Amino acid sequence: MKILITGSTSGIGFITGISLYDRGHEVIMTTHTEMECEILRKKLKNMKLGIVVLKLDITDKKDIDKIDFSTINVLINHAGIGIGGSIIDLNIEDVKKNFEVNLFSTLELSKKFLKARINKKERSKLIITSSIAGVIPINFLGSYCSTKASLIMICKCLKKELACIDSNIQVSLIEPGVYNTGFNEVMIDKAECSMTNDSVFFYEKEEI
Repeated sequence: MKILITGSTSGIGFITGISLYDRGHEVIMTTHTEMECEILRKKLKNMKLGIVVLKLDITDKKDIDKIDFSTINVLINHAGIGIGGSIIDLNIEDVKKNFEVNLFSTLELSKKFLKARINKKERSKLIITSSIAGVIPINFLGSYCSTKASLIMICKCLKKELACIDSNIQVSLIEPGVYNTGFNEVMIDKAECSMTNDSVFFYEKEEI
């Protein structure tokens, strides 16, 4: 099967790509920037793995339009960002950016895939990575939790809609817990940075 994975520079996306390649699948791993592409290509070359690496900024329409989704059997939507900070202190533009990446751009990519595969005879699979944070509220990660909660609901509604037309596309939702990939540490650092001297949560820094 031909599988495309977004957000596979490191962590879960990276391990998933290698595991699927080892099982005999044709894997395309994508990264956010050209620099990350080069780093990932070198890493995979050193591992002697023939995995294709592409730049795919999911917020960039030009990048999305370069992908021929009709040839992709499985799309794994793993790309995402985390914005940390108290809801009171968060800059609304940062919250918008969080939703733009984690929800709106993921949805746009999924729609492209669905429309390209909906009339294909062979079965296809759409996998969306949300998070346990979309179910359990976490102090000072309200923006991230909200994006993942929205993604969970979109995915559940999509599954019900596709069932109405007996679709050949299977939709799977993944809600990982906490893993030591560095992602959570970055969010926590951002949360601490947002708690400046004039923040009502300044003395809560040590509790994060």
